[in-house]
This record gives sequence, structure tokens and C-alpha cells, in this order.
Amino acid sequence: GFPDSTNSITDTSAAISRTSNQRIYFNMEGKLDSNNTNSFVFRPNVTIQSTSPNSSSSASSVDQNDSAISRSIGSSHSMNSGFNINGSNLTLRHRFKKPYQTLTLDLTGTVNVNNGNGYYNSQNTFYKLDSFQNINQHYFDSLHSWSISPSLNYTQAVSKHSYLLLSYDFSYNKSTTVNDTYDFDNTLDKYTSFDSLFSNSYKFTSTSHRMSATYRIQNNKLNINLGSGIQFMNFNSLNTTKDLDVSHNYINLTPTVQFNYSFTTYQRLRIYYMGRTGSPSASQLQPLTTTSDDINFTTGNPDLKPQFTHSLRMLYQSFNPSNNHVLFATLNASTTLNDIQNKIIPTAKGGDSTTYTNLSGTYSLAGYFNYGWALKHPKSNLNLTTDINYSQSQNLVY
Repeated sequence: GFPDSTNSITDTSAAISRTSNQRIYFNMEGKLDSNNTNSFVFRPNVTIQSTSPNSSSSASSVDQNDSAISRSIGSSHSMNSGFNINGSNLTLRHRFKKPYQTLTLDLTGTVNVNNGNGYYNSQNTFYKLDSFQNINQHYFDSLHSWSISPSLNYTQAVSKHSYLLLSYDFSYNKSTTVNDTYDFDNTLDKYTSFDSLFSNSYKFTSTSHRMSATYRIQNNKLNINLGSGIQFMNFNSLNTTKDLDVSHNYINLTPTVQFNYSFTTYQRLRIYYMGRTGSPSASQLQPLTTTSDDINFTTGNPDLKPQFTHSLRMLYQSFNPSNNHVLFATLNASTTLNDIQNKIIPTAKGGDSTTYTNLSGTYSLAGYFNYGWALKHPKSNLNLTTDINYSQSQNLVY
């Protein structure tokens, strides 16, 4: 049977990692004609990295009566090397003859290549099951991925103080992840026995189309942005180890509101609202069980819904130049519907069996207030500050 509750105790834990990085940066800017009608910016950067992490740990678990359930002593060491090209950005901009009328193309691409292998050893004792397990493995892992994301933006003046911004964003991502694990075969004295429980290899592809429109009103005192976008996203994840194929299509909404008002040169109020959809990851949706230590297990949930987060930020600033009094206040609030959280069930081995579920009731509230002024004697500044933070989120634990 399952224990009513378990407590995990980490006796010792140590990790040593050696990392070598080499970074190369480029920055190119230029005009394509003499009157600055067409221009470009190109900023690629390359990182070459190698790591050799080593770790060891000793952990145990007890039940509600402090009776031992399990004890695990493990160690691992590995070697990883690769390179990535991130933030490669090419911008082409065309300015029309009419003021504030522009057409901009942004092209971003990434490449990530990482290859590695390592060894994992663990001795697990399950007291209530009266069993002992020795894990001795050699694993090979790699990640090869690339993405390309063009974005087209058009700006048009509607009136003297209003503008329309139209955007279309396309994104394509493809990655291949290999994780092959082999158990030590005492008869052959080699790592030859393929372990399908610890092995998981994926081929992942995602495509997204996003269209958005923003209307901006701007003058000396007021700046308002009202915008909304819709994103059509689909992805396919093929687990090549288990021959399991998962595909999903999502429609995401991205509303935004920005309000900036300057009462005077030294007094300003800003309000910002944003709504964002969060899609489940491929591993959260894949209905298979994985483990890294044969004590704790994770199972995906193909029935997960996307989560939606509302975020609100308010900021007020005031400065009196006659007496150097400063007032600064902020308020940040957010709430998430269908929040993707863990559902945890303790196991007889002293670990946890975890899956994912949608929960409501996740929210956070944070406020900050500062009032300061200058002192003549002694010459200094005095600030009174207070802040408040409150948040709530939950997991399901059985």
C-alpha cells in the first residue's frame, strides 16, 4: 500500500562543474541608400561551450511515524560540448515619404547543438519492501535544434496624434533530442542492455502564426496603446523511443493596454495590462511515465488545457524640485486561469508519482511605496519605504 505521507531528507549533496565558454559577437548597421529610406541592422552572436558536471548525493525518506521507507546514495559524472547561435537578428526598415509610415522586417534565427555522455550510479534500499536496487548506467544525450522567426511590422499615422501598428509574426522550431541509456551487463562486463524506462528521445516541431493590431494615441501629456493579437499554434512531438505521437493545435489571445499620463513634467502615472496564453509543453502532454532514479516518476497528461494569465502593473512617480521631495509607488497584480500545476501521489518506494493538472486560484499581489526628501543638516537624503507581497498557488498532493 501507499504511505499516508512521506518526508524526504537530503543527508548530503555535492556538485562540481567545470565550464568553458567562448563567445563571438557581431554588430553591423548601415544604410541601403543615401536618403535613409532603407536601412539594416545585423547582430549575430555565437557561443561555444563545454561542461563536465559531477555530483553526488545521499537521501532518505520516512513516513509519518518516522519509520524509514527508503535510502538512496547516488553519483553521476558527464561531459557535454556544443555551440549555439542565439539572437541572430537581421532588421530591414523602409521609411515612406509620409511621416511615421514605416515597414519593418525582423528576422531572427537560432541554432543549438549539444552532445554529451555520462555515467550514473545509485544504490537504493527500500526498507518496507525489503528490497535493494543497484543502478549502474551509461547514457548518451544530445540536442540538435534550430528555429527561424520572421516578423513584419507596418506603422501608419491615422491623424496628427494617433497611429496604427499592424504586425504579423511567424515562428518555426524543430529539434531532435536523444537520450539513450544502457545498463551495465555483469556477464559481458559492458554497458550493453538498453533501458527503455530511462531512455526518451524526441522529434519536436512547432509552427505559429500571430497577427496583432495596436492603436496608439499620443500627445504631450497622454500616451495610450490599445492592442490585441491572435496566435494560431500547432506542434507535433514524436517520442521515437516509445513510438508515441502527440499533436495539438491552440488558439492564443494576446490583449494589451498601455496608459501613460503626465500631469506635469515631474508627475506621471503609468498603467499596463497584458493577457497571455501559456500552452502545455510536449513533455507535460505526452502520456508516458519517465524517471531519472527509479524512485520518482513523472507522467504526462494529454487532457491539459492552456493556461491564461492576466497581468496588471501600475506606477506613479512624483518629484517636487522646490524641496526635492520624491514619491514613487508601484502595484503589480496577476491571476492565472487553468494554471498548470503538479498532482503528486507518494509511492511505496518513498518517492513521488507526479502528473500535471489544471487548477484555478493562482494569483499574486505586490506593492511598493517610497517617499524621500533631502535633509540640510546633516546633508543627506531620507527615504521611507514599505512593500507588500502576497501570492497563492497550489499543487494537488495525495
